[in-house]
Amino acid sequence: PRQKGYTIWQVKLNTFHEERKNVIQRLSEFIYSLHSMGKRPITIENYIFVFIGFFQWCDKEYPHAFLKEKNIREAYFLYTKTLHEEVRQNKQHVNSAAIKSRLITTMINALFEENKGSLTAGIKKIRRNKFAANTTAPPSEVVAQQAIFL
Repeated sequence: PRQKGYTIWQVKLNTFHEERKNVIQRLSEFIYSLHSMGKRPITIENYIFVFIGFFQWCDKEYPHAFLKEKNIREAYFLYTKTLHEEVRQNKQHVNSAAIKSRLITTMINALFEENKGSLTAGIKKIRRNKFAANTTAPPSEVVAQQAIFL
């Protein structure tokens, strides 16, 4: 679960490169563009949350991911492979993995100004499964009325 408030990140100085600084700057521009397009705050928060997870995974598994475009492609390929494996092992729901994959694809293409999608082309996608969705039953009339009068 997400925590409210601010998060402090510890930066490994040996993994900090000028190219990575540029990616972070483009990330802030991307977030600003989402805001400018009228995206809801929760949607923007989801993008940030998912990308931070990817960024942390890259720090552990592929620290040079953000130095060159070919590296980010390789990192995304390996991350997607990890998501597939987690779904197979029931460590992650298929729809959660699909959403993460889709959001990261959108962000990578935006951060590297890739309009054709060639950075993520050919990498096996994780597709949402509508039959695996956790549906919620609508509340009874009594519960709905109580919620309205609160």
